[in-house]
Amino acid sequence: MVGLTRQERIVVLFLMAMALVGIGASGLFKISPGFKELNLTLQRKININNATADELISLPGIGPKSAARIIEYRQSQREFRELADLKKIKGICNRTLEKIKDAVVFE
Repeated sequence: MVGLTRQERIVVLFLMAMALVGIGASGLFKISPGFKELNLTLQRKININNATADELISLPGIGPKSAARIIEYRQSQREFRELADLKKIKGICNRTLEKIKDAVVFE
């Protein structure tokens, strides 16, 4: 850092430190499964009856196949009225319902 003033060196060091903190935090969110559930509580709730496939996949325990089945069911049968209605979807069990119960709404 030759040729920089003291104030410029402080700014550069601060920016480098913030970048390292950001990289560390993003790695922590990817590693720890508990952070996904924490993140869901901070986000808005997902309406099962009009959610896109990507929104459904963002729910814990819901993959691309389950998301497609949810969308297909609500288009061909009827809208979901409560959490238990999702048990009609192949691949969705009580454990999955427990994971998503606080992240979904039925409007």
